[in-house]
Amino acid sequence: MQKRKQVADDSEDGDEVNSLPPLAAGDAVNVVRWLSERKETKPPAHFNEASLVKELEENGVGRPSTYAATIEILVTRQYAERVEKQLLPTQRGKDVSDWLTEKMGALFNVGYTAEMESELDKVEDGQENGEAMLSDFYRRFTAWLAAAKEPPPPIEKFTELLKLFEDVTRWKDPIVVGKRHFSDQEFVSSVKRQIAEAKPLSEKQLNALVKLAIAYRAQMPDGEMKLIDLGWGPELDKVKNAPSEELVKWCFQTLDRIGGMEHNPFLVSLREQVERGRTLTEKQFVILAKSVGENASSLPDADAVRTRLAPYTGGDFEAPPSDPAVPDLLAMAKHITEWKEPLKRGRRVYDDKEFITSLGDQFARRNSLSPRQAQALRRVIYNYREQIPDFDANAERLGLTKAPEREKIVSVERSAKRDAQQDARREARHAKKSEKGKKK
Repeated sequence: MQKRKQVADDSEDGDEVNSLPPLAAGDAVNVVRWLSERKETKPPAHFNEASLVKELEENGVGRPSTYAATIEILVTRQYAERVEKQLLPTQRGKDVSDWLTEKMGALFNVGYTAEMESELDKVEDGQENGEAMLSDFYRRFTAWLAAAKEPPPPIEKFTELLKLFEDVTRWKDPIVVGKRHFSDQEFVSSVKRQIAEAKPLSEKQLNALVKLAIAYRAQMPDGEMKLIDLGWGPELDKVKNAPSEELVKWCFQTLDRIGGMEHNPFLVSLREQVERGRTLTEKQFVILAKSVGENASSLPDADAVRTRLAPYTGGDFEAPPSDPAVPDLLAMAKHITEWKEPLKRGRRVYDDKEFITSLGDQFARRNSLSPRQAQALRRVIYNYREQIPDFDANAERLGLTKAPEREKIVSVERSAKRDAQQDARREARHAKKSEKGKKK
């Protein structure tokens, strides 16, 4: 093998060697040209949904019936996002993954997940006791949790901050959210009790205490200087540079005036955070301000709204130019009276009527749809062409000559068929194992 490789190497350089003129030691050689070649190793491509499912199958993780739900969880919890048919990890996803694999590596690895699937199969086949398996898992899981815990902060950091609250006499009224009560005074008292009872305190409690100290600093003699001396100057600067409570409330009031955004999960979470008395981070407020500015087109004072928010966002509120056919397409949709039943795939529901309504609301607010939204609008409109007057006369002008939606439906059907086949194969393997167990 080594001789064959040597021959191959010689043949690769043969042309270069044979093309050189006769040379002797000491001869001067003139440089004709420099040749260089740079090669870089490309990183592996990001997963798309199909390649991720394939990877899960190859590693024995999950079951066909859970693949769609797994992908939806990655997206809805903002661990990944769909970009041009790829699943790109978000910063949150990277941070969570790094922390879990660092702190609980034994649990969060592909091999263990596949092993757990195998153990569950054995329980199903009667080859292993389910309670014993779960007890063994719980024993290991509690050990992993204990090892993953961060060491508690020094108790001195709590006692130094608690001294600052001795001069506070005016506390904010408790806030009630559902069945939960949030009281600043009660929280400070609970920290004191834990110290008196020698109970451990967490980093989360320390951060909450710092935020409260900053919020009540006006009642503390030399409060700001004492916080800086204790090392909390950066946290104090963040709060001082943050938007005022009045401005944050005004943003939510403006969103209510705009309408149609009350179901946005991220904006709902921000509103709940503010209602609990917690301040928004700089990034959170920028997202809130951009959402207000970008959707303010329908307001009579849209220019004034954007001018007020411009210092926090850079003033870039202009939506990209929209497809000029969108108004005519939305007008066509108003003729649709009979809608198809929603199509459910995993946890996602594809509802044509709800989708068209959401696009209409967005266009009314922003006077714009993205190219992807406009194309999706065309697909839905085409599927209801029988209900739309003069459809054929306007189809070519509005780009309604094709119906790629059918391809999507076929793709869903194929995926469902493939999942059913995989479930059948898995059940056949279980049955085969069960028969072997009975024979033994």
